[in-house]
Amino acid sequence: MSGSNPTTRRSAAEWAALVQAWTRSGLSARDFAVERGLSPTTLSWWKWRLAKGRAETEAVELIPVEVIGEDVDSGEGWELRTATGHLRVHGALRGTELRVVLGAMGLRGGRS
Repeated sequence: MSGSNPTTRRSAAEWAALVQAWTRSGLSARDFAVERGLSPTTLSWWKWRLAKGRAETEAVELIPVEVIGEDVDSGEGWELRTATGHLRVHGALRGTELRVVLGAMGLRGGRS
């Protein structure tokens, strides 16, 4: 994530990673932002916005994923195993379908 171009558009996920790195760094918003070519005001706004979003929705916990095999579109299908269940898919699965399945497994899918 090079921050040298002030007009670079970043996704919310990229800002979340930057805010997390900033928090871990112990630096002020100004010092952290200057090191990465970011606006301190924008960095602080994203920290506020992400915290507000977490307060409005359930927290999402990222867990390690092990990818077995190289080609999920091979027609052989794919599997998802979690602490709450096991899903084996033969063929393609659209994002909306996956959200329904994850919900049934007690997991929350991302927003479209």
